[in-house]
Amino acid sequence: MGNEKNWIWIAAIALLAVVLIAAYWFYWHRRRKPTAPQTEAPEDEIPMDELARALKRFGGNFGALWRVARGQTHNAQTVFANIDVTVRYADSAPLQQWWAAFGAERENWDDKQASRKANALLSLFARCGLEMGSTGSITVDKDTQSLYVLLEEGELTPGETANVVLPCWKYKDIVIEKGLITKEQTL
Repeated sequence: MGNEKNWIWIAAIALLAVVLIAAYWFYWHRRRKPTAPQTEAPEDEIPMDELARALKRFGGNFGALWRVARGQTHNAQTVFANIDVTVRYADSAPLQQWWAAFGAERENWDDKQASRKANALLSLFARCGLEMGSTGSITVDKDTQSLYVLLEEGELTPGETANVVLPCWKYKDIVIEKGLITKEQTL
């Protein structure tokens, strides 16, 4: 008879342990912050007209965003924080609502997700009419000075080759962010 009571107590304690473990597991998984937003904003929810209207305000961020997209920087949080400030002061509720969904949980984004988001933003800006200048090597012409800043002492003459460090950005044929170039090194 005493043995039977021990088995009942053991079964009750085991059942209680299983219930407590299940409760802890459920609580931990519900409280855990997701590492990525659940979904991207659907295509029809992107306020393209508002984004186009505010496009010039993003000037100064395109080169940094391009570097994030290419995985060339580890300051993605700063770049997206700058864009966040721009959106907040854009005076557009639809744009702010879209950004709140698109940029949700950005403090938890890893480099790969930040790159993906930067590519998506640059693609949206391109749909609004933003044009990216050349990358790689360019041949200097009369317009180079209006499109790029030389990072070194001296000047470039037409016909010389320069390396683009950051591309320039134009909107409706107006340069809204100059690119950066260096002289091509000859050995």
